[in-house]
Amino acid sequence: MSALFKYISEDSPQNAGKVVEDIIAATEESIANPGIYPPDKNKKDNDGRYRAFEIHRYRIGYRVTKNIIRVLRVGHTKREPKIYLSFPASISIQKNWGYIDVDKFNIYTVHPNVFDITSSLIDGQATVEAKGLYGYLLSQFGKNIISGSTGDYYDNVKQIVGKSPLLKAWDFASYSPMYAYNWADGHHVFGAVDNHDAENAISWYNFLK
Repeated sequence: MSALFKYISEDSPQNAGKVVEDIIAATEESIANPGIYPPDKNKKDNDGRYRAFEIHRYRIGYRVTKNIIRVLRVGHTKREPKIYLSFPASISIQKNWGYIDVDKFNIYTVHPNVFDITSSLIDGQATVEAKGLYGYLLSQFGKNIISGSTGDYYDNVKQIVGKSPLLKAWDFASYSPMYAYNWADGHHVFGAVDNHDAENAISWYNFLK
């Protein structure tokens, strides 16, 4: 919504925050009750999954699927649908082991933080590799999100979103002699377990070199 906030601020800075907050509040209602708003009249051959609502002279269109509410477009009611401002977003729930209770999802605006980032490392003896890594982090700061995943779910993420996380992590807790999930004689006991995560991490690193 930051782009919409900036767009509204060009004409009415004092109202931009209020408009965005009300749009987000109305969108939250669609998450709790996907059918609360009527079908989108601008969607051709609408099977009922495409719905829309208007607030503050803005029209918000969204699509309902089994586990996802996807906001498809946001635009001023005086404009033609073909030039609506587009802000795609989605919430996906994927089942896995374990359990969790989810009461609701809150979508809200926040004011951007202001950081004083130094352009160089404080360690004068930093290696070329360290400087290169820091340079990459600087180039991404404020522009992109660097994603990561544990080794167990790295491939699952790629299957779901179509892209691989940049970072891959392994849990080395099993190498500790106090590891509590060592299975022996039909129950858990304390003791280290070599699950080859160290070798897997090294192999993955060498593969990327």
